[in-house]
Amino acid sequence: MGEWCGIYYQDKPIPDSYASPQEKWLPLIALSAHAIISQNSSRLTLKQSFSNPEKEAILEAAYFFPIYEAAAIVEFTCKIDGRVIRGVVRDKHNAVKIYETAKEQGQQAALMFYNTPDVWSTRISNIPPLGKVEVEITVICELKHDSQVDGIRFTLPTKVAPRYGDEPQNLPSSISPESRGIDITCAVITTHPIASLQSPSHPVSVGTGFHSADRGTEEEFDLCKGYVTLSQKDTALDKDFVLLIIAADADKPQAILETHPTIHNSRALLLSLVPKFNLPRTKPEIIFIADRSGSMEPQIPQLKIALKVFLKSLPVGVKFNICSFGSQYSFLWPKSRPYDQDNLNAALKHVESFDADLGGTEMLEPVEAAFSQRFQDIETEILVLTDGEIWDTEPLFKLVREQCESGAVRLFSLGIGDGVSHSLVEGLARAGRGYAQIVGVQDKLDEKVVQMLKAALGTHVQDYHLVFPDELSQRKEDEDFEIVEKEESSNSHNSGKTISLFDPTTDTSARISPEERFSHLPDFEPPTRLQTPYQIPPLYTFSRTNVYVFLSGSEPSPRSVVLRGTTRTGQRYEVEIPVKDVGRGVTVHQLAAKKLLKELEEGGSYLHSGKFGIDPKEESKFSNWIDREGVRVGTTFGLASNWTSFVAVENVADIERRIQEEEFGSLRVEVQPESVQYYASYSGPVHSQFSAVSLCSARNYGSFGVTAADRLEPPMACAYLDEGEDEGDLQRCVYSVSSETSFEEYGMNFRHQSPPSEPESEGGDNVSRQTYKLLSLQQFDGSFPKGSGEWADNLTASFKTWISQQHEEWGAALRDLNEELLNKLLASAVAIGIFFKDLIGLRNIWEMVVEKANVWGVDTVGEIAWTSLKTWVDTQLALGSTPNNESFWIK
Repeated sequence: MGEWCGIYYQDKPIPDSYASPQEKWLPLIALSAHAIISQNSSRLTLKQSFSNPEKEAILEAAYFFPIYEAAAIVEFTCKIDGRVIRGVVRDKHNAVKIYETAKEQGQQAALMFYNTPDVWSTRISNIPPLGKVEVEITVICELKHDSQVDGIRFTLPTKVAPRYGDEPQNLPSSISPESRGIDITCAVITTHPIASLQSPSHPVSVGTGFHSADRGTEEEFDLCKGYVTLSQKDTALDKDFVLLIIAADADKPQAILETHPTIHNSRALLLSLVPKFNLPRTKPEIIFIADRSGSMEPQIPQLKIALKVFLKSLPVGVKFNICSFGSQYSFLWPKSRPYDQDNLNAALKHVESFDADLGGTEMLEPVEAAFSQRFQDIETEILVLTDGEIWDTEPLFKLVREQCESGAVRLFSLGIGDGVSHSLVEGLARAGRGYAQIVGVQDKLDEKVVQMLKAALGTHVQDYHLVFPDELSQRKEDEDFEIVEKEESSNSHNSGKTISLFDPTTDTSARISPEERFSHLPDFEPPTRLQTPYQIPPLYTFSRTNVYVFLSGSEPSPRSVVLRGTTRTGQRYEVEIPVKDVGRGVTVHQLAAKKLLKELEEGGSYLHSGKFGIDPKEESKFSNWIDREGVRVGTTFGLASNWTSFVAVENVADIERRIQEEEFGSLRVEVQPESVQYYASYSGPVHSQFSAVSLCSARNYGSFGVTAADRLEPPMACAYLDEGEDEGDLQRCVYSVSSETSFEEYGMNFRHQSPPSEPESEGGDNVSRQTYKLLSLQQFDGSFPKGSGEWADNLTASFKTWISQQHEEWGAALRDLNEELLNKLLASAVAIGIFFKDLIGLRNIWEMVVEKANVWGVDTVGEIAWTSLKTWVDTQLALGSTPNNESFWIK
């Protein structure tokens, strides 16, 4: 099993030989990735150039590449020996016919199709002798929020890591071509001044105020602009490229309304927010599922740290268990146990023994066992820690969706390592109604672990839905009116009263023929209000949530939108966000279409609800309904998907006409992408080189020079400017930044070299070491053990004197306690003081440990006495020599 990337072809078979044809790779000439990154989405254009070294034409070559699973491929262009052929989106079956017909006629053609959510393939035909092939792919993508830095996280996948199980057909197990470097350029545009641009994965050159180091005199300095390039040109990427963008108000809620330039009256609404609210804590059952397969060997140290932080941060009152899995699985206990000191010690000892010694990655059975063994009378939170290297994910997702549908169980996933399958980790969290985080080797996982645990302990909020205040007042309907919950009768397909969201008169290429596969299905008009995701997932602090709504026909454009949810106890949570109209564009529509396609694929779309006259229980028809909707969405908005492919030929209309003529006269064998065989000859490691993610078309703005920089302006709207709109359209959405604002106020230099973020400096190592040592001392109930050594003895004596001088009622309560409990109270207050005084920089790691210590202190002596004791200890720490856990707890 290898890692795939690049173009390869099969050599001619040797006469009179039974050996399989050998694979050969086209030499890589150049590789570049240009991204434009906005507040919450990105657009990336990837270009690769290859050459045919042979003196004979190559009939067909194959091209494989990784892509971020949430990304949508929106443009595909192939240039073969100077001749440009642009891809168009067709039903995948028709796309194959077009490609095969062109290939048989000796034409240069290309076909791009889906393998898995994060692996795509392309076939290229008739490459001339000594010819050059240039492939250009453009993808758009939502961006995740990084809880570690409270900022935006851009990821560029650079390899298809080896995975456990049977890979899809046609993927070669051959080594890729000789590794070449990649030129990465990122232009950043935010609505508020950029505070920091950093890469934890690679050394980068960073600039702020402009969009390119090669700026011209016409570009104006702007604190909301920035750019990033690799410090070392021709760097070969052996792991994902990660960029973190920190800007003021990056997490501020936004509602954006976009009007499609060609589809009549089609609008798309995007609601995006990173929630900031506190939910009451619960005492659920928590089950950790830890991957100990062979591929986890480099990640085992991080896995141990993550689990130890999880275990130390658990509150008293929960029940917990640990499951380890590989080719087989086992639980620490047959049933989850209460969180007490003995069980905590047993769990920590168990984690310390972890190694990557359990074989392959068989994840389905342990997850299924966790669901079956859980307590049925309390809520359960399942936290999966894995490198995500498996192929067959759909049975796993189906199981998780079914088990988590009721809301009593949630599943969170933490992907560990530099080659994580985003498709698995993100898909697990979506199915489990939790959220996912990816932690690379250079990332700090502690803070992300604590944030994930806090989310898992929060009260379950049900029934998140959108409300349009304007419409409520107009229609005088109940205040809980939901914008997409309009139930339609089974005979509503033939109603002519509603204008279609996608009027076929505006784009005849997007119409679905009533013939062939879908001819037995009745006509169906999509709802004029179509929300995706249909069921809004739970909201979590530091995790971005995006909700889209397609609007068409007579549906009014909203001025504001309310997101509302309710707990099981009836407590309501809501936020109202004003809607900003950004004018014409296609990006929001395409992002929404990608989200809808993903829902159709995973089983959570509006069609699956059964509320629109289509019954999911009609098995003979329902899969056809899903297929037809997938084709409609992909072809309407120009996205490659599980149902649609890009096909590039010189004249697609002529080819389609010829296919139609031939099919009238004779039967043709329909060729599927899966029918093409590629022989595998070698399996080994490679340096794979490219990926996907991203929002504004780099092609539309040039190559990040003067013109590109001039057109990229701060507001969100610029992220949605489409080809054909002038600079005036862009300037009208500019947020002004005061000319008096000092550049130095934000602690930025114009351009500097930024090495990849190290886990810690030497001083940082000491701080981390002290933090973990202090964490390890805490008991399950939140208390800390008695100190020892000269400093602890002196402080204990002073503590007793201080207690004797307290004449209030709480002082008497302290004096009534036994010496053992007093020593634990003092030690716990000292630990909290050290955390705040010396280790404040790592607060996101220890905050739940301190919270647990405070709960124990208040429960033991009352809030007044505990607060007074902590105040006295803080004074001693400030007046005396600076202590640490080495001087107070001497072993």
